Amino acid sequence: MNTTNIGKYKINYINSKEFHILKNEIFGNECYKTNIKKKEPYIIDVGSHIGLSVIYFKNIYPKSRILAFEPNSYTRELLKENIFINNLKNITILPYAIDSSEGRRIFYIDTSENKWQSTAGFLENSWNKQYNNNSSIEVETKKLSEFLNEQVDLLKIDIEGIETQVLTEAKDLLKNVLNIVVEYHPIKKENLKKILSILQDSEYKISIFKDGREIKQVSNKDLLIIKGQKE
Repeated sequence: MNTTNIGKYKINYINSKEFHILKNEIFGNECYKTNIKKKEPYIIDVGSHIGLSVIYFKNIYPKSRILAFEPNSYTRELLKENIFINNLKNITILPYAIDSSEGRRIFYIDTSENKWQSTAGFLENSWNKQYNNNSSIEVETKKLSEFLNEQVDLLKIDIEGIETQVLTEAKDLLKNVLNIVVEYHPIKKENLKKILSILQDSEYKISIFKDGREIKQVSNKDLLIIKGQKE
């Protein structure tokens, strides 16, 4: 176990390389930055990992109400620890994996000495083939639409390659979501055009980012951050 600080927040983590990559993405590039005017927004964080995204949101919106999903029992314990040691309030953690249907499903994780957990998901051996999700657990799945029956100020989705299926299932209720941030993973089953079409049909103004910079020329072979904001 490693411990460090990001500003006033204390963070426990396991994999140093993974931690610094995520820290740079979230706090350096501010990949989840959005223009929310409310002081007490409701945020749904799908794929909270060890809590860096949750802490980022709480730093900007201290009075926010956050619903955090993390199905990986290994990282969920660190998520709970990091919320507890920083005395963060008004956060609900749910152990479900968001999917296009409700039930139970095999979830692949890295149990090697590296314990690279940010790529854990439904895709064996990781969506990008660089890391080995070499073990599996069974997790309970829920549909995203089940949680979108009230106004959501920000919906953040990082679900390692099943973005299209989840957004397709929930598209009729995106009318209740004012801001959305989706991490797009370039795998064969993912359809960038489909994701953009769903967001456009839901009347979002869309911007796309790669490595922290907004881009206009988009490739479905790149890892992208897609942001949507209602006018």
